[in-house]
Amino acid sequence: MTLDTSYLSSTAQQLWSTWNIRVFVLVSLLLQCFLVLCASEKKRTNKGWLVTLISSAYYLAEWVAPFTIGLISNRYIGCVSAAGVINANLLAFWAPFLLLHLGGPDNVTSLSAVENDQWLVNRNRLCVKIWFAIIIIIQSLPNKPFHWASLMVFVAGVIKVVERIFSQLFARSNRPKCSNATLIMQHDFEKLIETHLATRKANLPTQVESVKLIPKKLKHCKLTRRDEQLEFNIISDQLDGKSLLQFACFFYNNFKGLFTRDVNYGDNQRQFSREFFLRRSSDDAFRLVEIELSFLYEDRHTKVATRNLVIRFVTLALLATASHSFYHYHKKEFSKIDIGISYTLLSGALVLEIVYLLMALFSGRKVVAVNCWSLTPLLIRILEILHTRPLHEGMKLKIEFTSGTVSKSLKDKIFGELCTRSKLADKVETATLICSQRGDWALMQRYSYHQLKWSLGEVEYGRSFLLWHIATDLLLYNINDSENHASYREHQFCKKISEYMLYLLLMKPTMIAPIAGNWVKIFWDTSLEAKRLFDKRSITDHKQACDAILSVDTNFKPVILKGDESASVLFDACRLAKQLLEFKEDNRWGLMSGVWMELLSYAAFHCEGTVHAQNPSEGGELLTFVWLLSNHLGL
Repeated sequence: MTLDTSYLSSTAQQLWSTWNIRVFVLVSLLLQCFLVLCASEKKRTNKGWLVTLISSAYYLAEWVAPFTIGLISNRYIGCVSAAGVINANLLAFWAPFLLLHLGGPDNVTSLSAVENDQWLVNRNRLCVKIWFAIIIIIQSLPNKPFHWASLMVFVAGVIKVVERIFSQLFARSNRPKCSNATLIMQHDFEKLIETHLATRKANLPTQVESVKLIPKKLKHCKLTRRDEQLEFNIISDQLDGKSLLQFACFFYNNFKGLFTRDVNYGDNQRQFSREFFLRRSSDDAFRLVEIELSFLYEDRHTKVATRNLVIRFVTLALLATASHSFYHYHKKEFSKIDIGISYTLLSGALVLEIVYLLMALFSGRKVVAVNCWSLTPLLIRILEILHTRPLHEGMKLKIEFTSGTVSKSLKDKIFGELCTRSKLADKVETATLICSQRGDWALMQRYSYHQLKWSLGEVEYGRSFLLWHIATDLLLYNINDSENHASYREHQFCKKISEYMLYLLLMKPTMIAPIAGNWVKIFWDTSLEAKRLFDKRSITDHKQACDAILSVDTNFKPVILKGDESASVLFDACRLAKQLLEFKEDNRWGLMSGVWMELLSYAAFHCEGTVHAQNPSEGGELLTFVWLLSNHLGL
């Protein structure tokens, strides 16, 4: 018995011809719904499968809508009213919905900075799809059913597409603008000079003096003057959700220029921010930065820059009118399946537009924009009920770290170290000096600078980092079980930061590229030398490896014996580990944690703001948190 392949082929073709457009328009709508619900989770989840699912849905949605428009344009002229075949008028009605889908959800316009940089390509691609939709609608005019409904959906779709194009444009050329929440009082210098000269010309007494003013916006923040310093009149040291949202928006508006290096904040901003963050706990400080980076994510990867309530009401009105028009048309000659699909597209578009409107009305920024500083607790509670969770919770994003999460003890340690440096940095010059240290200051604090300076300031950053990474690993193997709790915290900090910095070097080298030097050669030469040693001694586990390295005689500098041909730091790290073993347990790990904090801070300071700005789409690197916290603390 043989299979009739021609029959199977014709059956498959008939199924494809009958159902392809029907299925794809519904899949396109389903993908839009999924992205509206889940796209924002990408920045705050550590689940790899969910990130992959969201990315796949995004790129699939980018493909399905234009592909379906192509199918409709190819089949439109040949469509007739026959059993199983979609009516041409319904095809003309469905095409504009795909434009709505091409406009994308409000909460995601791109997944990476590269997409924003290619906004011209995206613009041209979207314009071509708009042209195809125009051709389809023109062919359905005039005197055909649904043409008014089609036109209204088409206009709404064009609005959505234009919004997306401009969102990517603004994200690409995102430049800080003057904000109402600025900390520096902006005076019209030319006008002041003219007034002063006119007063002198009139022989009236004049006097020029500098007056320290409280910005108008800050008066709503319950700021008071005390001992000639700005202080926040906050009842509790722990900020509530409303205050977190307010201050995060406030500081983001003043410091977002750091991400493009277009604006350098002034002394007043630096002092104000420094005093505020020095009063905060590590939890509050990290949460504030977390919300700030979430605002950055919105600026770069959502329609927040073009989100306008008037536009939202217009598109909603257009879709509601189209639904009303479609409902009153006579549809008896059309297939029930196709009518059901049409109603599904209409209801789906209406529901999504209502969701976008609510997102615009009750977004964190909108709450602040309507003078959230003075909102009553009752109104705040109502808004939180509408959000189904506290307002600031929606602004969360994950901190990228090797272990998946950053523990409270790690946050406390990092923030405490930064605060210690900030308290010493009363002047900008002092702050600049502190930021230039990459371990030397920690050595000087414990009187070990001359003994260990060869491993830090005298070599390039990439080499010193790998030296200390290997030495840290060797010393972690030699930990005394009877050590106290303080030493445990210190060596755990060293372990986590050491592993994290290696992760950055290998997985995200662009963040450390300006200072890493020839780290690739150093890394591979070190790996090859370790492999030779391990193969020679038949080493199979970590304990044996550490014993083998530490057993090597390092009385002579390795470079003296092997010359400059090899860039390996394996035995230099062994020499460093032996020197560190000479310190007492507490002093050793305290010294090492200080060095690792400086290595982390140095890398954060020397990573470009534009590179830091690329990370919130995937959460936010710990390095970026350290960088932004340092700036807020005046470093």
